[in-house]
Parts: sequence; C-alpha cells; structure tokens
Amino acid sequence: MAKLLVRGVGRDGENPRALSVAFNREPTDEELRMIDDFLHMMVDQSDVMEPGHAGINRKVQ
Repeated sequence: MAKLLVRGVGRDGENPRALSVAFNREPTDEELRMIDDFLHMMVDQSDVMEPGHAGINRKVQ
C-alpha cells in the first residue's frame, strides 16, 4: 500500500465548520483514527480553544 499523503485541505462549501482533506488514496480506518487523534491533540495544545474542549463530542473508544 502506498504511503498516505495529504494533497490538500480546504473549506467545505456546505458546512462552514468543516474541512475537506484530499489524500493520494483512501485512508484506512486506522489512519482515520490517527488523523482524528492528531487533530484533537493539535487543537488541545494550541491557544485556539481551552484545553480539553477539542474532543468534547468525541466517541468513547
């Protein structure tokens, strides 16, 4: 399987609170979980939101 690469990130035209991410291939479920975890970690560590609030609507794993 080819290495997963990000081709681009943009705003979702139908939902202003969503992003569209284009990859070079379809991500596996494991890769999607890793991307989700990474995004939550990055937002939690930034000054964008109060710590811990990025994952407020996350499913319990």
